[in-house]
Amino acid sequence: MLGRIKALWVKGNNVQESGADALKAQGDASLERGDLDGALQWYAKAVGADAHHLSALIRQGFCLRELGRIDAAEQVLRQALAVAPLSAEAHYLLAGLAQARGQSQQAIDGLFKALGYDAGFELAYHELCFLLFQSGRMQEAKQLALSGLAHFPQSADLHFFLGNIQHTGNESEQAVASFRQALALAPGHAHAWVNLGDVLLQQGQADAALDAIDHALTLMPVEPDWHVKRGYVLQMQNRIAEAFDAVQRAIELQPGLARAHANLGSLHEATGQPALAVASYERAVALAPDDPEILFNLGAGLSALRRFDEAMACYRKVLQHAPGHAKALINAAAALAAQGKVDEALACYDILFESHPDLAQARMNKAYLLLQHGRYAEGWPLTEYRWQSQESPPRPEFAAPHWLGREDLQGKSILLYGEQGFGDKLHFLRYASLVAARGATSYLLLPPALKSLAATCPGVAGVFVEGDALPPLDFVCALMSLPAAFGTELNTVPADVPYLRGDPQKIAAWRARMDGLAGPRELRVGIAWAGDPRKSQPMAAMMDQARSMHFGQLMPLLAVPGVAFFSLQLGDEARQQMERNPVVADFTDTLGDFQDTASLIENLDLVISVDTSIVHLSGALGKPVWMMDRFGHCYRWLAGREDSPWYPSLRIFRQETQGDWPGVVARVKQALEALSRSHLDNHAL
Repeated sequence: MLGRIKALWVKGNNVQESGADALKAQGDASLERGDLDGALQWYAKAVGADAHHLSALIRQGFCLRELGRIDAAEQVLRQALAVAPLSAEAHYLLAGLAQARGQSQQAIDGLFKALGYDAGFELAYHELCFLLFQSGRMQEAKQLALSGLAHFPQSADLHFFLGNIQHTGNESEQAVASFRQALALAPGHAHAWVNLGDVLLQQGQADAALDAIDHALTLMPVEPDWHVKRGYVLQMQNRIAEAFDAVQRAIELQPGLARAHANLGSLHEATGQPALAVASYERAVALAPDDPEILFNLGAGLSALRRFDEAMACYRKVLQHAPGHAKALINAAAALAAQGKVDEALACYDILFESHPDLAQARMNKAYLLLQHGRYAEGWPLTEYRWQSQESPPRPEFAAPHWLGREDLQGKSILLYGEQGFGDKLHFLRYASLVAARGATSYLLLPPALKSLAATCPGVAGVFVEGDALPPLDFVCALMSLPAAFGTELNTVPADVPYLRGDPQKIAAWRARMDGLAGPRELRVGIAWAGDPRKSQPMAAMMDQARSMHFGQLMPLLAVPGVAFFSLQLGDEARQQMERNPVVADFTDTLGDFQDTASLIENLDLVISVDTSIVHLSGALGKPVWMMDRFGHCYRWLAGREDSPWYPSLRIFRQETQGDWPGVVARVKQALEALSRSHLDNHAL
């Protein structure tokens, strides 16, 4: 407070004062000591001695304002303006009174007047910049800050205000420069440090952002909001334990800080504790019932617990406070879809696209929903939005144009390339024969692991890998674009299997090895229980956790008599899980590519797997395959079906509740026991 008072004194002392100076000087001394009541009495005496004593009137008005006596302060300051209508100080203080009453525009007008009468009034620049910024008048605020800096280039606060304005305007580089300039002038400017951290975080510089926030906290260690910011950055860096500590510290400092409880919920979610996450979000909502982001987080947490009715109530509240809230509409659509309310879910997407037509991933979500329910004519064309989604890789660049089904292919050459996972590539390779049937010479561009196997696909003239010299091409097409290009519907799914084949020599070699481990009456079953964890891709890793099992969960299957099991699960982690288990034969360390795996599978009677490329490979080979599927299944397997139009040999065993692998394994075991008995009967001596 005293710093602001002294700044006003400098302005006020430029005015010629009357013989009441001695009384005013007593007031100044009291004010210097922080004694507002004492100062007010002396200033009142000075004004009593000289009703036109401008400096005493201004300081009397200041004291009244600081004491919360707003109406009395205004009366005195109006008296000052009657004495000196052009007094910048009086207009400045009256603007402060208007601001205290919530009269922002009146305050802004008063500050403009103050600067109009004194262009060198630094405090007026500060307050007016702040008010314009707060009112969303960014261009005016920016111009004012620049004008103020022309007068006061060493003003740390004006550089700070300019940085805030630039940050809001997405001028991140300029904002960083302004904040750093403010800190060069005032290294102890804690707010400049924390706002610098915000911009650096936005730029993806998490380490530098954390350093800036930590610097701010060394200056002001009991700012709860800053501890929340610190926790958020630490969470981004996957330093979860430290993030918990930071957020808990914020709650200790301010137990009623809704944002801290919301961030605690986010941390519980990140550590796989959805029930605790919801409890934290509920506490946050109780503290800030109208905050749309916190309501959204609660809804998302409830959705994760499959408490969809409660989640929908949250999303509706979000949309009341923030109509068109994209994430709420997307999650509402997902919640409705999970309840089987497909038309309502699709309606949510339609509402979303009215205000957010460019949300490519939401278009993809709608596509997956349509495909999951067999509405292929509507769904497949929407999958082309994947190229615009940040969650998908960009479309590769080729010299030849992309073919989407419109141009005649007779006599043309076309390159079919994969852009998704191995399972997707294996799934859509079937279309190569349809492309060839249109008169095209079709080539494939695939990872090396698929090269030799893909060469067995009908209609393929050649298979290339990244880095190979390509032949002259008329067109290119992504494998996943082929269903849309061919207008695939449920009754036209190309399901002529097998469309891939093992190598005869390798098949024979595998048969010889397997004959030494399994008798002629034993059912030969391959098993795979996990997908690729893809730990560097958070979304993919989360999906893999949902579809994958641990080897130990398969133990009931391994007890089925008359069955010889062979592992199809690659990797050191799989071998560690199977360690010292004599039931399952493991040749996976000798599998070099998918052709090797296909040749092994050709010798099996059955494959049992979770939703991985092994399912696609087995189905493409025409081999009987049982898929143990998660509750929220992939779009391609269709809702409410245990078979698949894509793979006639596929049988699906789906979780009936979220995470219920024991139930799936029990049903698979029952089916396997029946199959084993039948196999033994058919191979009776």
